[in-house]
Amino acid sequence: MRISIVLAFGVALAAAGSAAAQSTAPAAIESWSLEKMSHMGEAIAAQDIAAIAAGERLRRSYGDADPPGLVGWVAVASGETQRIRFIAERDGELRAGWDIVVTRGRAGPVVIPEDTSLSADELAQHTAKRTAAANVGAERCGRYNAFALREPDGDDWLVWLLANANDLRTIPVDGHYRFRITADGLALIRRDRLSTHCAQHERVPNMVQMTLMSAGGTPPSEALVYVSIMHGFPIAVENSPTTFVLIDGADVSEVTPRTNRRRTTR
Repeated sequence: MRISIVLAFGVALAAAGSAAAQSTAPAAIESWSLEKMSHMGEAIAAQDIAAIAAGERLRRSYGDADPPGLVGWVAVASGETQRIRFIAERDGELRAGWDIVVTRGRAGPVVIPEDTSLSADELAQHTAKRTAAANVGAERCGRYNAFALREPDGDDWLVWLLANANDLRTIPVDGHYRFRITADGLALIRRDRLSTHCAQHERVPNMVQMTLMSAGGTPPSEALVYVSIMHGFPIAVENSPTTFVLIDGADVSEVTPRTNRRRTTR
């Protein structure tokens, strides 16, 4: 079970308006290499796994309820370890409420920090998520989960609002957004809509692979790397009339079906 704050942005967006995204084609998304697509999708998945584990541990410590004042969380990765810092609003100020270190998906104890001040980087990460949520626009797909990482090649924040599954029988392949936010988290630089619609794909027993055609409006992206990792099956996306991008977890490669030749990232 996710702690409800993981879905907090989704709740706010759904309340503001839950109209399905239009089928009109969005502007071309910012072009990334297969290597960057793989790296960022893997990092998002690692952050999500850590946030879920930490959220469950925190809720258990409060009798399966959200702790008082909880308004968000930020993540700091170090190798295979992630520290999830849950943020509370107290007397009108944002403070560090609870820290949980997660290693390989296993959450450590809940620690209440002695120094509850947030670092500039932590505050910027939290603010960047808020800025992204405020700039989704009218084309929304219900609830979203928010993740933030620093741009590997600069100081900007990359924030994702990834559409949440309607239920355990569906897979949220579509409806995702990527945002580029300034280093202080305050201003939107760019918004990329990673698909043209909000379709939820039915989970099929013993699924071997999902294939998406370019005409369906979902180009290859790090969001699909995340989906492949979290749901455990490959996704083939038509990239041109003669090639597909095969996303098998964090292994992303360009495939020419007739020859079965690959150009791989890993």
